[in-house]
Amino acid sequence: MSTEEKEKKVKKVKKTKKKIKVNNVRNLLIIITCVLSTIFYVFYIINSLDKINFGIHIFNATFLLVALIAFSLAIVIDEKRKTLSYSIASVALALLMIVNICSSFGFLNLPTLAVLKDYTNNSLVSLLKDADKLDFKFDIEKTYEYSDNVDEGNIISQSINPDTKLSEIKKLMVVISNGPNYDKEVLLSNFVGLNVDEAIKFIEENFMNNVTFNFVASNDTERDIVINQNVKGQVKRNSDVVFTVSLGNIEALKEYEIKDYTKKSLSKTLLELKRNGIKYDLRYEFSKDIKRDYVIEQSIKKGTKVKPNDDVIILTISYGKEIKVPDFNHKSSDDVLNWVSANNLKVAFEEKHHISLAKGKLIGINYKKGESISEGTKIIITTSLGPIVVPDFASLAHFRSWCDENGVGYDEILEYSNEIGKGNIIRTSVKTGDKIDPATNRITVYISQGAPIIVPNFVGKSKGAIQTQCRNVGLNCTFYYMGYNNAAANTALTQNVRSGVKVVSGTYVNIGLSSGPARTFTVYIQDTWIGNSANETTSILKSKLSSLAPGVTFSIVLKESNTGKSGLIHPSSPIKGGNQYNFTQGNKYTIWVIK
Repeated sequence: MSTEEKEKKVKKVKKTKKKIKVNNVRNLLIIITCVLSTIFYVFYIINSLDKINFGIHIFNATFLLVALIAFSLAIVIDEKRKTLSYSIASVALALLMIVNICSSFGFLNLPTLAVLKDYTNNSLVSLLKDADKLDFKFDIEKTYEYSDNVDEGNIISQSINPDTKLSEIKKLMVVISNGPNYDKEVLLSNFVGLNVDEAIKFIEENFMNNVTFNFVASNDTERDIVINQNVKGQVKRNSDVVFTVSLGNIEALKEYEIKDYTKKSLSKTLLELKRNGIKYDLRYEFSKDIKRDYVIEQSIKKGTKVKPNDDVIILTISYGKEIKVPDFNHKSSDDVLNWVSANNLKVAFEEKHHISLAKGKLIGINYKKGESISEGTKIIITTSLGPIVVPDFASLAHFRSWCDENGVGYDEILEYSNEIGKGNIIRTSVKTGDKIDPATNRITVYISQGAPIIVPNFVGKSKGAIQTQCRNVGLNCTFYYMGYNNAAANTALTQNVRSGVKVVSGTYVNIGLSSGPARTFTVYIQDTWIGNSANETTSILKSKLSSLAPGVTFSIVLKESNTGKSGLIHPSSPIKGGNQYNFTQGNKYTIWVIK
């Protein structure tokens, strides 16, 4: 073998070894890539299971992994199988793009986690139907508010943001519209002298619902001008407001061409007729096709010309569809909701305790079976809070607060008890754990007055002895004086609670005491006790007599006199000056003083 051939062979071997080495590195990298991709895929799938759109995430990850593995295999396998691997990879990528495009445009819905929808401005019924269909595991707490912007029965706001996973929600609070607050006050301007359309616009924008427009002939005021209004200023939306509007000269009113009022609202139809001086009469009936307070038919055809204040058009007004209330006995709240939804009714909810129905069960609605109602009627669904279970009452205060919070009526009866302290519960008419219905059951609670105290006989005893005895037995004794008599002073003569009667600790006993035997005092009425005026003399007499004859009552009376000056003792006084008198305690004596 020539040297040249040997060199070529060595080069070829080196080249082959180098190629094998490169291929081995390439294959190793491909294997590492496939393994890492598979590991990443597993973790991605696990993480995607908690995502809302987990279906599309899993689909994308799976087909990307298939395409990656197929392309990787195409690199290392023989030429015969390369085409198949490339085809699989291409199909996987094509499917990936097609599914994502279809999903984006809503043509294909892949599985997703259940999320909370945006229920604002939607009816409460729609939320509750979804709650039943999706089996919400959380409580829905409902509160009601007035709203000018959200229709009655629709949801104003919700406490949880839309697209929150249902599994993450503990409680959903929704605020439901009661419609406009018709007790709200508005400032009603003075529209006298203005066109009636301005008043109509104000009424509609401010949701006033008790407004009457009366049109009268007037030779002095232009047609459609407000002549009078019965109230103005601060008024409630539901106040009775009457606008008197000019028809202008009655002779100048032209014939009016009747329009087609069918399927038009009653309020707008009447306003149109009144503005043109056309008389009308109303009839009411149920209708399957025409909604409530809209015109079903009219007695005069469209296009007919009528004279003002002459012909009368009869309008038949719809009560809405006649709806017979079914029998909801042994039915569920969902049955009522389905009926409400199907008949375009409004709904509100109440809850109350029921002794035999579990929480959430239907108690009833505010209409009886067989009653006729119309669409738009509000149905109040009452569900059970379950029975009230009587707790173990820790105190009388606990008992009272529990009864008040749960609407349970109760009666209190006081009893003596040697074992139970005053003010504590001896027993109740129900036992701990009993189930009661506050609508039909009342509870009687027996309250301890403590051990009874037998009232002693205080008559004949001294005040000091009585005070000591009252403290010892737990009575509150008070005293008053009954006047003078033969008994010693401060001796009990009577008591307002008889001896031997059982009373509670702290009872008040009022005791009458003797002022003692009456004494007599000899007093000389001196001339020096006379002052310069009637008031001065009165003051001197009271001071002198109270000190010289204590316990004696004196009445100083001012009298007119033709003789003597003011301040002197009256000549006709029962007690005269310059004389000596005997005054006895307990008696009353009168002295006249000249004014």
